[in-house]
Amino acid sequence: MTSIPIGIAVVLSQGRVLVGTRDQDAHLGGQAEFPGGKCEAGESAAKCAIRECLEETGLQVEIAERLHQEVFEYPDRTVSLTFYLCRLVEAAAPHPSALPFEWVELETLPARNFPSGNQAVLRILADRFKSESQGLH
Repeated sequence: MTSIPIGIAVVLSQGRVLVGTRDQDAHLGGQAEFPGGKCEAGESAAKCAIRECLEETGLQVEIAERLHQEVFEYPDRTVSLTFYLCRLVEAAAPHPSALPFEWVELETLPARNFPSGNQAVLRILADRFKSESQGLH
């Protein structure tokens, strides 16, 4: 089965991370998510993560680094997930249409219902930022 390329923005600002809830009608509906989505034809995962974050939250971000990449098999599809650590281009809170995205404390991530394909990046974030209180600025 061919994998679907997905670009994902893990946006950190002032020790908090931007997290949303997937639409109930979407694949993995009701679960937590970082801004991101399917790459368009010829689009890199990095450009996809930036574009999807802007479309979903209204926030302009830039890539700080690639955090994690893996191919993950769900029962109904295979996805190639690329997670990027991102920072805001200019500090701002999400605009009203950004809901259901919100800024949450890094330490609350394990308690949220993320899809199975996100578990490795959640462990990476926990290991990397457990001793830091500020994250990226």
